[in-house]
Order: sequence, then structure tokens, then C-alpha cells
Amino acid sequence: MIFRTLFIISILVSAAVAKGQQVQVINSSDRTPIENVAVFNITRERAAITDSLGMIDISIFPDSDTIIFQHPSYLTKRYSRSEITGQHQVLLQRKRILFDEYVISASNTGRAG
Repeated sequence: MIFRTLFIISILVSAAVAKGQQVQVINSSDRTPIENVAVFNITRERAAITDSLGMIDISIFPDSDTIIFQHPSYLTKRYSRSEITGQHQVLLQRKRILFDEYVISASNTGRAG
């Protein structure tokens, strides 16, 4: 009986460790997943990219790491690994790109006739 209980507990612990810590990166305004977010530490020794569902396994990063989430359309965010531990989502905010105002006009310099 004790052997069976220890066996079941070891399987459950193994499954939890094998799963790692999955975090979903989502848009802060509409809560949709963001794919192709680069996730890396400051030294860029460890890196990964979110999948089509915005999922990333952050267990590759040591507890002492600072993790950077970067995507061209979103503001870059930095979190310590301990801030993310236990959370299931990371929110990214879209960049607002402002352009200077330009006036485009057309003129006809050709001669008729």
C-alpha cells in the first residue's frame, strides 16, 4: 500500500515538473494571445518564442533571472522570474506610433494642346 502511494505521488510530481511553467502572453486591451513574442534573459543566454496561442515555458529561466518580453508591435516588458512564478498570463500593451502630419498635393504643370 505504501509503495503504491509513493508511486502515485512520484508520477504526479514528475508530470508537474515535466510540464514546466506555462505562461500565456496576451494583448492587454482585448486579451487575445500574441504569437512570436521573443522571450529572453538580459544576457540572452536563454531565449524562446511564444507559439500561436501565445504560450511559453519559462522554466528554462533560473529563478534569479530577469525575463524580457519583446515584440515589434508591443511595448517591451521586463519581469523578474519570481514576479511571473505562479502567474498564468503576461500582459503586453500595444505601441502607439505617431507620425508627423504631411500634406500631399497634386499640381498639373503640363500644357494642354
